[in-house]
Amino acid sequence: MKKPPVLSAYEKGHFHYLNLLITLVMLVVFIPYADSSSAGATLSAGLLILIPIAGIAAYRRERRKLIGASILGGIAIATVLYEVAGGNLTDRPFLFMGSIGFYVFMTINIVGDIAVAKRITLDTIYGAICVYLLMGITWAGAYAFIAYLEPSSFSVGATDFDSFLYFSFVTLTTLGYGDLLPVSEAARTAAIMEAMSGVLYSATMIARLVGIHASQHSDYST
Repeated sequence: MKKPPVLSAYEKGHFHYLNLLITLVMLVVFIPYADSSSAGATLSAGLLILIPIAGIAAYRRERRKLIGASILGGIAIATVLYEVAGGNLTDRPFLFMGSIGFYVFMTINIVGDIAVAKRITLDTIYGAICVYLLMGITWAGAYAFIAYLEPSSFSVGATDFDSFLYFSFVTLTTLGYGDLLPVSEAARTAAIMEAMSGVLYSATMIARLVGIHASQHSDYST
């Protein structure tokens, strides 16, 4: 029986996406409370700066990806700093719209990393979870942009990012509570696309991870 190689967690890159995952979880958890105090809004802005930093650090050993992450991450950070300088910490739709490019970049690259992975590591799992959270946050930013262009796009006239983030993850998981509904054609189309992307991502990612695990187990058995 062939034994798997003994490699350290650092050598296998298990922790490349861990910091990114932690910051994304913190953002989702703390955003609903950010309006209650200036400290909460400051924390929200701080996390929006830490997320690009964590993403850039994840590709510190891959020059091409590092350049792309640095450029888009720099734009995201600059947007946050610009809003902070103007005292608009609670105007988070604009903060997130400035970060969408970075979120999309990270999503595409992490999915690509998982697609070519030969074995399942902790980093693979962290990355898969990061993608799901990035999808929810990215779609929330898209809803914020749609509502900015057409304020009546949602049934209760939602304008704060908290509501869009809530609606995004409810749609992504296809729960559909029904307390916040898309009204405009653009909002409805975006909701359909997000629901489809959530279902397809879950199905394909599970299939991919199972396939990697089966291949990995077969290699170790020979």
